[in-house]
Amino acid sequence: MNPVSILISIVSYNHESFILANLRSNENFIPENIKVIITDLAKNDSFKNELKALNLPNLIYHTNKETYGYGKNNNIAFRTYAHTSDIFVVCNPDVVVNFNDFNTFISNTNWTNHLITCKTEIPGGIKNNNIRRFFNPIIWMGSFLKVLDFNYWYYGNQLDKVVRFDWCNGAFMVFDSEAYKKLNGFDEGYFMYIEDTDICYRCDKLKIDKLFYPTFVIQHFAQRRSSAIFNKHFIWMLRSVMRYYWKLYTGKM
Repeated sequence: MNPVSILISIVSYNHESFILANLRSNENFIPENIKVIITDLAKNDSFKNELKALNLPNLIYHTNKETYGYGKNNNIAFRTYAHTSDIFVVCNPDVVVNFNDFNTFISNTNWTNHLITCKTEIPGGIKNNNIRRFFNPIIWMGSFLKVLDFNYWYYGNQLDKVVRFDWCNGAFMVFDSEAYKKLNGFDEGYFMYIEDTDICYRCDKLKIDKLFYPTFVIQHFAQRRSSAIFNKHFIWMLRSVMRYYWKLYTGKM
């Protein structure tokens, strides 16, 4: 049986060191059935040359004419390169993945008509909260301002077993490519943040199953830049939250 064809999409904006470290931790090796596309928003020639020097035939360096949002960049990667792939993976640039272990995991997992995510280890002892429950505006604002308990969102002691979830962090999302097509990918109206919540909500409407697996583990060097108030990331987050609830309460989902 032929191995599953996988495309991993990584969108980078000055994340060169993370990406190069990930590729080198895989001993400069990517299995033949996996293609990795790196969309470089910074259009860094030095980074491009360093990637080329790794001599990985299934590594693709890509740039777009404009600086699009996270969802649109991943959608472009899918439309451009994933037409022959069975699985489409959205992967943050600050995530470390062992490609061989991922291959083994996928070969033993039912991924058809699924969105899958996995256990995340965050250096520094930060709590793993990559699967979450849907939330209303009061819960979101209260949690952000730390006047309500964040634990409302999370699945707590269920993280040691396969579990269905409401939504997952967009740092590592594994889609059946056909399911991603049915979803029409991410909503490009979000520049950054909440596009993961949005696409997970739409999975429910299209009966695409969402499963968390603790048996495969990634490392996520999370930046968490949206937690500081009034920087540009906070503004992007606030706009995205407003868009999400506008869609939700006006039936636009």
